[in-house]
Amino acid sequence: MSIFVAGLDLGQAADYSALVIVEAAGTSRKVSWEGIRPDLGLLSTDSANVETLPMTRLDVRHIERFPLHRKYGQIAADVEARLRRVPVPRYLVVDQTGVGTGVIEMLARLTPIGITITAGNEVQRGTGPQDFRVPKRDLVAALQVGLQNGTLRIAKGLPHAELLTREMLAFRARITQAGHDSYEAWREADHDDLVLAAALSCWAADLLYRIRQSEIQEHLAVKRAEALWRASMISPI
Repeated sequence: MSIFVAGLDLGQAADYSALVIVEAAGTSRKVSWEGIRPDLGLLSTDSANVETLPMTRLDVRHIERFPLHRKYGQIAADVEARLRRVPVPRYLVVDQTGVGTGVIEMLARLTPIGITITAGNEVQRGTGPQDFRVPKRDLVAALQVGLQNGTLRIAKGLPHAELLTREMLAFRARITQAGHDSYEAWREADHDDLVLAAALSCWAADLLYRIRQSEIQEHLAVKRAEALWRASMISPI
């Protein structure tokens, strides 16, 4: 089952705010484990089809640039209205670098993932369970990988589709020139709001699939432990 990830870039002052919603799909594989049927005393095999990494599709389904100077409260209401129409499972990731946690609280009913962009070298947990401090290079890499391997695609006919495509192509050229460790400022170009929203979606999709993969491994470990425990039971004297 694919997931829907919405990236929200909140602009400041004269900057635009943008929302990009991506449908992400992983690689489908059959996960199975052995268990014990205590009622029959027989070994049985349970299985399920799940999607895990690597990612196979990152399809942009919605692109929106909000009018300049729109209040954050109105943007929050607009985003909530958009996401209510998106199939579940759906997630919202928000760049809170310059706007703080107050705006995140306006979106609390959507349980957003808050991202603070840093110049560091590794992802760190923030103050809350849904907060992350993410190096700019990681966001860049998530977008660049999708562009290079062809998994990132934009649905035809979407408003701003051509603009987002131009932003991504220009952005790819800039990061190629800048090299691996140094990137130009997100806002150095006139219109980097859409490309940042897309990068947030791509990065979060990868994160969510990694979490899912970890949960699957944990679930399998629990099942194996249960099977071993049941197999060790013998009849009382």
